[in-house]
Amino acid sequence: MLMNDLILVRFETALRVHLKEDRSLIRRCTNEQTLTASLACALRTQFPDYHVDVEYNRNMDEMKRLKTNSGPVKNSKPDIIVHTRESNDDNKLVIEAKGHWNSETWDADKSRIEAFACSPYNFSVGIVLMYHEPTATEYRCEYQTYMNGVWSDSHEVVMPNPSTG
Repeated sequence: MLMNDLILVRFETALRVHLKEDRSLIRRCTNEQTLTASLACALRTQFPDYHVDVEYNRNMDEMKRLKTNSGPVKNSKPDIIVHTRESNDDNKLVIEAKGHWNSETWDADKSRIEAFACSPYNFSVGIVLMYHEPTATEYRCEYQTYMNGVWSDSHEVVMPNPSTG
């Protein structure tokens, strides 16, 4: 079983690799699915004993359904999950991501993360992730974690922009 702190270390390691190797996706404002698929590839190396899936819409053999504070039960597909397929006993990490070009706030994503932390899914760690607009000197992502019913303060991962060096 992975402890929450180790999950976060592995997430941030994967995020740094993703920012280093695929920063052009951010610079070019590619769609969210492209960004999250790239991050999922980096996460796979950090979580070799788990499945890392993008837009995964299954709960066993049924559609993944979610009731949030903001509305009725709906079909749902989180951006990225780290889990064991065919079971809800070992769901580790759920991520909702946004690019700087998306004008939506984190509120709806946070509501979904909170719902994924509850039964039947019981994800250990939830993360909302924002890709900020690159500057001449850096690429920056901001994220907040949800664990044990509490949102953390914001964390940042900053990588230098190699075009300035």
